[in-house]
Amino acid sequence: MRDARITGIGSFRPALRVGNSAIAERLGSTEQWIQERSGIVTRGVAEQESVVDMAAASSGKALAMAGVDPAEVGLVLLATCSMPGPLPGGSPQVAQQIGASKAGAADVGAGCAGFTYALSMARDAVRCGTAEHVVVVGSERLTDLIDYDDRGSAFLFGDGAGAVVVSAGADGIGPVVWA
Repeated sequence: MRDARITGIGSFRPALRVGNSAIAERLGSTEQWIQERSGIVTRGVAEQESVVDMAAASSGKALAMAGVDPAEVGLVLLATCSMPGPLPGGSPQVAQQIGASKAGAADVGAGCAGFTYALSMARDAVRCGTAEHVVVVGSERLTDLIDYDDRGSAFLFGDGAGAVVVSAGADGIGPVVWA
């Protein structure tokens, strides 16, 4: 089998940034308390951008960095748990938006671990020859779902997307160890 490696990366961060002060005030806390516990100073909040829009934007950047034509993409994997509904899946929409018209597409709904599961699947698809290039993208719009009054988690989440292109190549992605 051939090796698989990351050949391109891309991200999308919403323009709207929300600092800790707005969240701290609502929680009866302080900006310092939030930063000490999380390391977070600001977070992105999507306005008009959907999970799919953010995923497509970051995927396009990853494809450009990799120098891969979207027509050469064999599989698009979208890791998300914040699609507005269970159907339709977001990955076919991402594939369509980036121009990967011949790609297979699947959503991976594994919460925080979703991107790593999708990356493992991409690695295996490239190693086995099922796909030459795979787009793996994690995209979340969690600010629509969080409880802003929950002191334990309200400050942890934001919106955005990150993508990679996985292609054949040496010195690649190592074996996955599940625990």
